Amino acid sequence: HSANSPRLNAFEAYAPFGAGVLMAQFAGVPETHVPGLAVAFVVFRLLHGVVYTLGMKHSLRSLCWFSALACVVALMVLAALRVVGGAHGAV
Repeated sequence: HSANSPRLNAFEAYAPFGAGVLMAQFAGVPETHVPGLAVAFVVFRLLHGVVYTLGMKHSLRSLCWFSALACVVALMVLAALRVVGGAHGAV
């Protein structure tokens, strides 16, 4: 397998990741949550690239991809909950 495909796929993944991190930061998500999710995202994306390049099982590649996506979704959901909670007086 060519290393170009996972590299291009990684470029596509970083825009939503960046948006999720920025949303979490601007919304005031506790600093204990953001770095862990960010590191997990990077690890899952690195694993995805390795699995993709080595031509390993598609199910393992999909698991890495979905795990990275779950980190992005978690960042965005935490940001949304913080904004909605803040609008209702919650801290």
